[in-house]
Amino acid sequence: MESVKEYNLGQLIKNTRLGGNYNTTLIPNQNPLIKMGNLDRGKIRINKLEYIKSQDINENDILKYGDVLFNTRNTPELVGKIAIWKNELKKAYYNSNLMLLKFNSKYIADNFYMNYLFNTKNFIKKTNSIAIGTTSVAAIYNRDLMKLTVKIVPKKEQKKIANILTNIDNLIDSLQKTIKKKEKIRNQAMMVLFNGKNEDLKTISLSQIGCTYNGLSGMNSSNFDGGSKRYITFLNILNNPIVKEELFGKFHCNNIQNKVQKGDLFFNTSSETPEDVAMCSTIDYDVSDTYLNSFCFGFRITDKSIDNKYLSYFFRSKYGRNIVKAIAQGSTRFNLPKEKFLNYEIKIHSDIDRQIEISVILLNMDKEIEKLNTKLNKYIKIKEGMMEDLLTGKVRLNYE
Repeated sequence: MESVKEYNLGQLIKNTRLGGNYNTTLIPNQNPLIKMGNLDRGKIRINKLEYIKSQDINENDILKYGDVLFNTRNTPELVGKIAIWKNELKKAYYNSNLMLLKFNSKYIADNFYMNYLFNTKNFIKKTNSIAIGTTSVAAIYNRDLMKLTVKIVPKKEQKKIANILTNIDNLIDSLQKTIKKKEKIRNQAMMVLFNGKNEDLKTISLSQIGCTYNGLSGMNSSNFDGGSKRYITFLNILNNPIVKEELFGKFHCNNIQNKVQKGDLFFNTSSETPEDVAMCSTIDYDVSDTYLNSFCFGFRITDKSIDNKYLSYFFRSKYGRNIVKAIAQGSTRFNLPKEKFLNYEIKIHSDIDRQIEISVILLNMDKEIEKLNTKLNKYIKIKEGMMEDLLTGKVRLNYE
């Protein structure tokens, strides 16, 4: 079997080409433009597109299937992103912050192989090391890029590796599409379930059904370097309708703090967007010596006719998000006016049995989505391990 050989990129890259410098618009037309923001690690995202305004367009800037793009200018963390074009759109152009890489066919048989190779942790570290610029903007220049070295397997083996990793990517893409579909169905179900008939609903405000308490106070970074006490993190609340115990943080302190209890609700008090303020979560199991992070407040329900999981999902639904969006205050960062929020009138189902029924339906849907996410993360880890083994030559494939 032919050995793995090391080359510098100047040997492997035949030529490079920057895209065009175009004025753009958000109004859709026939000329979508791929920019640095569309490049992910290995993939191109088209969820946010800009379009070339009416002007002279260089047809050489049209992307073709298998084209590998390199991001020459970005923030220090993101500069050097590399992705491959897979005809995500019927036609698209690329701009001057992106560089098209053409490979020397003497050494390289497959663009997909190079795309995977360029997105290994080791290569990303190398590109980060040659980025030049400020804390906000950095660039990678050709003269430095071409000096970087990589290990390359024989051409026939490149194709096999690319096919294996592409098959895993297809599984990952399929799972991601399924998850998005399930999430859409769940969100639609929330709209239907919370939209009851007037005779089945009652009007309440949070101030009528419970009381609030604050999160941790009087703390600094030294309190969070370990300890036996646990706290519910900001992200745990933001991402989960029911907080996950395995994601609790640890801290230590001697001050008296407010402990959380089963059935409590949690709300974050600020966010960069109004839609994410007062994202609600709850705890549905018994805990001891557990507290709440300082960026959120707790709400203890005292009204026995209210189900905590129902309210958690309600405030995550479109109805709840619209309420928060309407009262959130701020420009660059949005804050929750607490008193106004607590006194805001909302309509919920009167019957607690119906509340529980709705929360169980949504919880089961979330459990199904969580299983798919677990499966997705498993495939991602498998892919990462295979990339490390196959692309470095640690594990060789028989290509004879």
